Amino acid sequence: MQQNYNSAKRAFEQKLASEVKNVSKSFLENVRNKTKVREGISQLKKVDDNFTQTDKVEVFNAFFTSVFTKEDTTPIPDIKNSCQYSNAKLCIHQYQLRVKFKKLKISKSCAGPDGFPPCLLSNLEQSLSYPVTQIVNKSLSKEELFQQIGSKLT
Repeated sequence: MQQNYNSAKRAFEQKLASEVKNVSKSFLENVRNKTKVREGISQLKKVDDNFTQTDKVEVFNAFFTSVFTKEDTTPIPDIKNSCQYSNAKLCIHQYQLRVKFKKLKISKSCAGPDGFPPCLLSNLEQSLSYPVTQIVNKSLSKEELFQQIGSKLT
């Protein structure tokens, strides 16, 4: 009797395995039937079996406070007048811009905040690198730029 059952079961599973590409529904149904599903939430573990609502709250609170990190409550530092580059000489070189232009993703069709699509900037990188470098360096040489950035940070 057991031998017949085992051979029938083996034949059924071999049939399922051979037809899995064609008839996946029967295979998934067999897997679902063999999977054990536990539903619901398990009981809370405590020494006493008598739980009141406040006991449950305390058990959950003890667990979650041990898991999560504590927030840093030290005061946030004041950043007024902390622009460290106000008197520095910044300079962008032409080759730096050309490298950035070449790294643009030309497959993107959307234009950036300047309104130019990336493929245009990438294709014209040799022609655009010099004038853009001059404009950026002129902006960086003015101290007003750093004052504006510092005022937006505060």
